Amino acid sequence: MRCKPIPSFTFRVAGESGEGVISAGEIATLAISDIGFNVFTFESYPAEIKGGHCWYQVRASNEEVLSAGSAVDVLCAFNQEGIDKHLGTVRPGGVLIYDPGQVKEVPEKPDLTVYEIDFDRLVKEKVGSPKSKNVFAVACFAALYDLPADSLKKTVRKKFKGKNPKILDKNDEAVDAAYAYIASIPRQHEDTLQVQGEDDDRVLINGNDAIALGALVSGVEFFAGYPITPASSILEALAQEMPKFGNTIIQAEDEIAAISMCVGASYAGKKAMTATSGPGLSLMQEMFGHASTLELPLVVVDAMRGGPSTGLPTKPEQSDLNQMVYGSHGEASRIVIAPAGVRDCFFQTIWAFNLAERYQVPVVLATDHALANRRENLVLPSLGETPVESRLFASEEDRAEDYKRYKFTDTGVSPQAIPGMKGGMHVAEGLEHNEKGDPTYTGENHTAMMAKRMGKIADAWKYPMALEAFGDENPDVLVVTWGSSKGPVKEAVQHMVSEGKSVGYLVPKILNPLPREGFLDKIAAAKEVVVVEMNYTGQLEGLLRKEHARDYHRLNKVHGTPVSWLEVLEKLEEIEAGVPKKEVHA
Repeated sequence: MRCKPIPSFTFRVAGESGEGVISAGEIATLAISDIGFNVFTFESYPAEIKGGHCWYQVRASNEEVLSAGSAVDVLCAFNQEGIDKHLGTVRPGGVLIYDPGQVKEVPEKPDLTVYEIDFDRLVKEKVGSPKSKNVFAVACFAALYDLPADSLKKTVRKKFKGKNPKILDKNDEAVDAAYAYIASIPRQHEDTLQVQGEDDDRVLINGNDAIALGALVSGVEFFAGYPITPASSILEALAQEMPKFGNTIIQAEDEIAAISMCVGASYAGKKAMTATSGPGLSLMQEMFGHASTLELPLVVVDAMRGGPSTGLPTKPEQSDLNQMVYGSHGEASRIVIAPAGVRDCFFQTIWAFNLAERYQVPVVLATDHALANRRENLVLPSLGETPVESRLFASEEDRAEDYKRYKFTDTGVSPQAIPGMKGGMHVAEGLEHNEKGDPTYTGENHTAMMAKRMGKIADAWKYPMALEAFGDENPDVLVVTWGSSKGPVKEAVQHMVSEGKSVGYLVPKILNPLPREGFLDKIAAAKEVVVVEMNYTGQLEGLLRKEHARDYHRLNKVHGTPVSWLEVLEKLEEIEAGVPKKEVHA
């Protein structure tokens, strides 16, 4: 059969947790990336330690990839549940690969190419290693789409680097056995993946790794954290790297201890960071307010997941925004930044540290489960091109006599003395205090200090990379979104613009304070505004409504999966058709 190169495709693998489904998806992603494709991934797995359904999807293209896609080109099902839950996502003309030993029934689906491959039996007979099933399955897919076997072996060895050499050899055998088996059966589809070429300047990393890398570039000196899905891999990545630079990382006994340690480290003049998810952020609120009152730089990553309570520990959601902006007793100043992609995670982490240091204030870096685990290709900039800032420390002149830690200044930022600095002794008090730090309870002083702490961050939105725009500059329909929902929104807007529609989008990377020029003014001027986010109540829309009390269209999703570009497109088409405003919960 004549093969037809395809520029893009979507591959999904599904099965039982413990069968190596996620590893299979990661191997496929690495293999596709290694031959030159751009990739974008999504993974879903149960909260239980063992058992339960899981699946992994990678969308690849030789162009920019903005979302995990919708229709699936190739589904690899390890069991019946993989068929039952995912067959409906396979596009007309798509391919199904499944294990007939684990699947009792495949519903009829027109225009479907089917390959029955007995993974369990073949890997036992030809490899003698049941644990290599996931490698064998991915190799079958790779062989069907003409990926070079040698390239796949290199990818598998890279994935399992550090494992027992015997396991690596068995994986090589699994690849050879799979390619030999595929060569022995008739080929029923035309599509093939054409090698694009290697690019040594690109790296394939996920959002959490990009955050860890950004923190290292920023000069993080102290990290304390408590493991919690989906933030744990930030702790794990930094635990590998920070000691190499002589810096300190601690796994604390809980989230309260973690942020308390970070506040202490920042008081000692160190760049400090912690990472958690919604439940952990809730526990950190008291010390978060304390850091604000002490005017200490601090970076807190909130890798959001479905809530409330323990909620959906392994599913994405954007429902912590109100907590990040308002969470504290009283009104505690803070900056909230939301990266919108893996590459953005790297840069926005650097800016989180820069703004924390510049304004002497806690900064929350808002990400979510989808972005934390999503893998993308990116080219990192040289370190010389990356700005890194440090806080304003007290000079000898500042400490010459009567040092005032919380001195009123034109910018609202006061020089910080750290322990051991001559003349820098002061009271660091959670109670309201005067310029020296002495507890002071007068209304006049409290008003002045509140204005100082809040006022100093008023222009924080002016930093580079604070806002992203696409489409018409002054569109009839303006889409506003944040964080990981950007990609699907951009894909839908691109589609509308290509059809000559007056549509554009704005993505604020800073959510507190919100950008004014180029954002809030554009929202006020647009004929129609739709806000897309992964929460039920429309939390960003609520922040916007405080600034402009106009009517908004809303698209909210709390399904445990990201917003899809087709869902956004359908909403935009409804607006264009004049459908009355309504809340949409996808």
